[in-house]
Amino acid sequence: MENHTRCSDTNDPIDSFKLPKGKAGVSILWPNAWTNSIKKLKDGNERVIAILITASQELCIINAYMPTCNTDSQFEYTECLDIIYDIIQKYQETHKVILCGDLNGTLLSTRSNKHDKMLKNFVAEMGLSTGQDICEKHTFFHHAWSSSSQIDYILVKTKKLVLNYTIDEKSSINLSAHTSVRVITTIDIPAKVKSANKNRKAKYKLQWDQMDTNQYNRLIQQDITAIVDENNINTQVDILTNSLVRAGNITIPTKLLQLKGPKWKASPEVQILIKSCRNIYKQWQEAGKQKEHPLATTLKLEKRKLRSKVRMEQAVSRQSLYQQIMDNPNTQLFYRLINRNRSSQQTSTNCLKINGELNFIPEDQRRSFASYYEDLSVPKEELFDNNYLNLCKIRQQLYEQAMDQNNLEIGKTAHVWKLKNQPRIEIRKSIVKSRMMTGTYILQSDKHKFTHFSTEATCQLCHTESEDIVHMITTCPVLSTIREKYFIDIKKDILDSCGPAKWNTYCNNKMEITRLILDWSNFKESLSIGMELAEKLEQKARNLLFQLHIKRIEILDARNIK
Repeated sequence: MENHTRCSDTNDPIDSFKLPKGKAGVSILWPNAWTNSIKKLKDGNERVIAILITASQELCIINAYMPTCNTDSQFEYTECLDIIYDIIQKYQETHKVILCGDLNGTLLSTRSNKHDKMLKNFVAEMGLSTGQDICEKHTFFHHAWSSSSQIDYILVKTKKLVLNYTIDEKSSINLSAHTSVRVITTIDIPAKVKSANKNRKAKYKLQWDQMDTNQYNRLIQQDITAIVDENNINTQVDILTNSLVRAGNITIPTKLLQLKGPKWKASPEVQILIKSCRNIYKQWQEAGKQKEHPLATTLKLEKRKLRSKVRMEQAVSRQSLYQQIMDNPNTQLFYRLINRNRSSQQTSTNCLKINGELNFIPEDQRRSFASYYEDLSVPKEELFDNNYLNLCKIRQQLYEQAMDQNNLEIGKTAHVWKLKNQPRIEIRKSIVKSRMMTGTYILQSDKHKFTHFSTEATCQLCHTESEDIVHMITTCPVLSTIREKYFIDIKKDILDSCGPAKWNTYCNNKMEITRLILDWSNFKESLSIGMELAEKLEQKARNLLFQLHIKRIEILDARNIK
């Protein structure tokens, strides 16, 4: 398969080494046999791509991954619609236009948010349709099954182009939140078979830096006499050429660049798995190639091992290159990295964006890479995010204290789960508390970290400082009413039990108070917490954290913040 692909986070200002898992992207794929009939277009952006197909009718396919409906998302959505409009206007006179993809808006009358309205107006203005009556079947299903909608479409300007429009049923083997949409058209795309593989010879590179210079000179000196004695200039050139080639073959090591046939070089371990797959396939073929046959399952498992081994070796190769660059950076390694990133199999775009300028020409791209690495080689002041560093230190302390085996009673149920004969609401409270104790309760600072700084860490309730677990439990002014209602009782119980001296000694800052509320066992000895007091603290801390959680969710939902 060939493809035309772009990623929606291509223009993300984050450094390449800090990029998280890709957000998403948009891609058009086609069989290799169609490649000579297809032209990739530079039009579009990181969410919109297009290709031209030479077929029985000239065809322009536009694929879009439109922005998700969020606060102020209408501006980016409008920008994408404008780009699609320009492509349609440019090619509609000479090509049949097909618009498809995740449009993140519906044409159904049952919903009408800001994206839906813009999409409906755009479709009406451009005269687009599915070519058939729109069915009510949904194409998107939320992973939590909280909602579903129809937001994936294939739209055409000419209805006669569509023979059949199908929205597939949601399948249990489809792990995506979307189901597929299929269209059968009246257009015939001829398959232009590529010529036979031209790379039938193995390619080698001479390792000049490892040459045996002395032996090389001796071998050439042996043939110089024959050259001097020969009068014919052509013969002299032939003797000299053969002498240089012979000396090089003997004294200069070579490095294999490409094997016969495919460009991929398999390791001995991978070759063993390939042979195993071939042998099992032959046995399965001789048995009739029935899907229910045990050999079919065996072949599937063996192929899985093969893919796993190949991916592991590729990952090791990448890490090895990166480590070499970090340990001993040089021009040769940088060019290897550049070639790896620019190879046709591993790039998702043929464009580099440097300082706001788009570079499509390879020469300009090479100059941009050279300028980037020249700048990279200049030492710069190291800037650290001290707030993020302090947050990490606080979390590390919490984790170390929570996982300290000296505080664990092996074989006994943790106090947060001592809920025998308790109502269901208490179980919900314990779930919330345990998530906060283990650091799996997602706050704004976590989103900031997971998105590698593309999301603000500032508390979305008070907008005063970074929202971490300490801020939520002890500081956020929006939650002060809930906090005061429950925390006063907790403090009173401890003061009555151990007195103000110990309180002022061990609970004299927000960090220690947070530790106390999350897990009173951290202060079991220092505050002399007995079983009766422990039960009270556990119950009241559970109520406090649950009410803070409920209030926070209510406010975020009211503000339509996810």
